[in-house]
Amino acid sequence: MLDKRMLRRQALENLRQLTTKQRAALMLQLPKAVARLEKWKLSQVVALPVSQAFEIPTNLLIQIALQQHKTVVVPRVKTKTMMEFIAITPETIYSKSKFGILEPVEGTVIAPNAIDFFVVPGLFFSADGQRIGFGGGYYDRYLERSLGYRLGVTIELNWKLKADWDVEVTDQGMDQVIKLAPE
Repeated sequence: MLDKRMLRRQALENLRQLTTKQRAALMLQLPKAVARLEKWKLSQVVALPVSQAFEIPTNLLIQIALQQHKTVVVPRVKTKTMMEFIAITPETIYSKSKFGILEPVEGTVIAPNAIDFFVVPGLFFSADGQRIGFGGGYYDRYLERSLGYRLGVTIELNWKLKADWDVEVTDQGMDQVIKLAPE
């Protein structure tokens, strides 16, 4: 079994090595890949991460979801171990959290059972739906309280056919994983 810490370092390095051109291509690929999914088409409330500089850009997907009149919710850290999802609009004001992640300053908190569809961030994903996150367990704790559809999105370098790391009982699996190819 591979060590999760080592895999996290490797995945972060893979993401950081993406060029500006590759990030732009991924930003365009993401909404196309997600919009094809029947679960997305049927969803009313979608949880989307606000991407950090090294991640697959989610800003275009967020804009498209808002244009499709979906209720878009993004995460905000509530305590050292818990997060909540806040409904946003195009006018939402954000501030950087202590982790350096943009979070909405204000907004309505949406209950976990009200969210139909999650795009779940992560560093490594496997075809069998397993995920290595950033190590804080925020998404694992939140997802265990929700029945929403879970989509993992990753680049080819951070995807494996089968999880070859220790999967813990608290790790929440994905319903589907999409791998994007930076051009």
